[in-house]
Amino acid sequence: MIHQIAATLLLMIVFGTLYGALRDRYPKGSLVFKASATCMAVWNCGSGLAAGKQGFSDWMIFVGLLFCVLADVLLELEFLWGVVTFGIAHFCFIAGIYRIEGIQIGSILGILGIYGVFLMIFHKGLPKLGKLKIPVLLYAAVLSSMVSMAVSAAVIVPGRSRYFLAAGACAFLISDSLIAVRTIEKKQSLLMGAVLLILYYGAVYMMGMSVYMR
Repeated sequence: MIHQIAATLLLMIVFGTLYGALRDRYPKGSLVFKASATCMAVWNCGSGLAAGKQGFSDWMIFVGLLFCVLADVLLELEFLWGVVTFGIAHFCFIAGIYRIEGIQIGSILGILGIYGVFLMIFHKGLPKLGKLKIPVLLYAAVLSSMVSMAVSAAVIVPGRSRYFLAAGACAFLISDSLIAVRTIEKKQSLLMGAVLLILYYGAVYMMGMSVYMR
């Protein structure tokens, strides 16, 4: 077990670093490394399924991660379709989490709270998104639901698998919030790019580990 964790983590770091180093010079060619890094999370999740952890929730996490791999590429080729594909991935995660703990009052309040904070922070900048405004608002609602339900699941059904799931969801939230800041404010920096990659790959890795470690 420890050997696979170390191997997939190391390969994710290598592929992610190669993508970060090459994306400006080879915008399309470097996407193979971006997707390959996310595939390490798929590998761990698939290994968990192969070991007999084949409940509906586990399969939904696996399918969601596959959509993340596809979204990695689409986001760079056509931003809108990348957002839509990530939204589908989060719907898969939500379906899996719902099977664990259903929908609770705490989850609903959490969804409203997270989405409310998003609107409070970004409402002035949303008009700058133009045609992306509605997709981003819908995506934020789906992301808020996934995060709230994952955290609720970790509280109601505690265990390392649920903790990985909740941590991955929170990393997604922070990563996507920074992407929103960068997109609205049109700010680019090497530091922010590195932080985004670390948060995103950390998110998908922990989602995969939630199945592998169950």
